Amino acid sequence: MLTPDTILQGRYHVIRQLGQGGMGAVYEAVDQRLDTTVALKETLFTDERLRRQFEREARLLARLHHPALPRVSDHFSEGDGQFLVMQYIPGDDLSEMMAKRQGPFPAS
Repeated sequence: MLTPDTILQGRYHVIRQLGQGGMGAVYEAVDQRLDTTVALKETLFTDERLRRQFEREARLLARLHHPALPRVSDHFSEGDGQFLVMQYIPGDDLSEMMAKRQGPFPAS
């Protein structure tokens, strides 16, 4: 996993980790070239087939445009990680909100 102040591709400055799961982590970062905050999703695959699948999915996601989806602007490999660069959407953490509610959200 990445630490704060890591710079990837000479461009993406990692600020903090936002979350972590079984296949990787998501970070808040600053795109120093465009001076914008982005979300970096890191996945750690050693299997070449999974790496190729990640690249195909990144291209597909970059073509999707929907108000409920963050915009994907880039993907790259560095070290052992594959990275997806997405629009950063600030807000409350969904898992924390669900824990506070102690139940599902209403349907309407």
